[in-house]
Amino acid sequence: MNIRSSRMDLELEEPIDIQYADAIAELANDRTLVRNIGSHSFPYPYTREDAVFFIEAQRSFGKEVFRVDFLIKFKGMPAGVIGLSEINNTDRNAHVGYWLGKKFRGRGIATEALRLTVNYSKDMKIHRLYSSVVEFNYPSMIVLMRNGFSIEGREEDAIRIGNRYYDFIKFARLNR
Repeated sequence: MNIRSSRMDLELEEPIDIQYADAIAELANDRTLVRNIGSHSFPYPYTREDAVFFIEAQRSFGKEVFRVDFLIKFKGMPAGVIGLSEINNTDRNAHVGYWLGKKFRGRGIATEALRLTVNYSKDMKIHRLYSSVVEFNYPSMIVLMRNGFSIEGREEDAIRIGNRYYDFIKFARLNR
């Protein structure tokens, strides 16, 4: 399934084809990306094997989808990944996460990709989307707020990066 933007030359592609493993590995192999995401499960260095593992990961159990990931393509080129995870079909909520390769940041790509993903989540009948951002990742906070997310709170000293603890800023939006 491809979701195209009417605002810019951007599309979201799902499922992610294995042919993009090298491109994803190249884009994701960035120490600043790993720091900005604030996840100890995002590997660095990021290898082709990591990309293959991600692409081939299980996203459903029987008919129950618990995760959807899209390749973000800008002007036909892989630019990053955006997805819904922890999809809870009982409570109709999901976590949204995204990242872009360094050369694609600061162009409105993440904002537009999130707009498309929010619209997709409405089609899935997701009522609530949520995300967490490391306290210093202001660009990601702006992307969320431009898409109707509000700050719900702060998770103090939630992640240790190097020798320091940082807070997560909690964001959410309701699809009404």
